Amino acid sequence: MKLEHFEMLLDLHGPDVSGWPEADSIAARSLLSTSAEARTLLEQAETLETMLGSYTVAEPSAKLEAALLDLAPVAPAARPAKAKPGFFARLFDMKVMTSAGMALASMAFGLYIGLSATTPPVLDEDADAFLLTASASFSSEFWQEVE
Repeated sequence: MKLEHFEMLLDLHGPDVSGWPEADSIAARSLLSTSAEARTLLEQAETLETMLGSYTVAEPSAKLEAALLDLAPVAPAARPAKAKPGFFARLFDMKVMTSAGMALASMAFGLYIGLSATTPPVLDEDADAFLLTASASFSSEFWQEVE
């Protein structure tokens, strides 16, 4: 096991090597027996875990709780009720008009693409004559390439 991999496993599983997956635990113990750097990393991880485990947060004071409650928003029941918009106001709402405009633009674009894709190709007289001759001729000589 390389030292970088050992350090990654320390960050992932913590300093208790016995709780690691079996293959990693065996490789880590082998590395710890030969590497002073690995033992130093393990000691640092154990110190960090001890420090984090002993850290406590003080209970908030009543003054802090009161200040936080003063910042809370007003309950919805205490707000004045808004008048319900009428039919035409809802009909001409900006969201509705925007959605309808986008739908109409999409429909117009699709219609344009569909109609332009179905327009028959325009051929000139030489092309028409060639196609007529080619379709009327059953001679194999006509279809062979001229060298």
